[in-house]
Amino acid sequence: MLALEGRVTARHMVQLLDADRGAISRPFKPMPQHGLLRFEGDPADRRLRYAFFTPAGRALHDRIFRFACLREQVAPSALSDEEGYTLRDLLRRVYVNPPAVEGASQEFIRQEREALGICPDAPALRRREGQGLR
Repeated sequence: MLALEGRVTARHMVQLLDADRGAISRPFKPMPQHGLLRFEGDPADRRLRYAFFTPAGRALHDRIFRFACLREQVAPSALSDEEGYTLRDLLRRVYVNPPAVEGASQEFIRQEREALGICPDAPALRRREGQGLR
């Protein structure tokens, strides 16, 4: 996200990825000490801090990205052309299906909440690292 947006807040990443706040902010903590990120406050909202790549952070990102692209190109080389076309077609169909997956997930959650006697509008139960739901 940093590479695409140039700067981003942990809050924005949490919203876009629908992820746990701690799972997003924990990896950020050591990165400034390693010279990979810097943070800048938002003058309009002092609670917000924007993360920016340093030149070293951007260079590391680009190296990792090139490596990932190489692996992505080489991995399907074990497939015939026909198998490659089939794989791409299957993946394309799976990638357009998240709305159905999300709809089924929400319906499952609704039914589970109903079965447990939990109000459907109650906030989601979140697990903290190292702890189960209580």
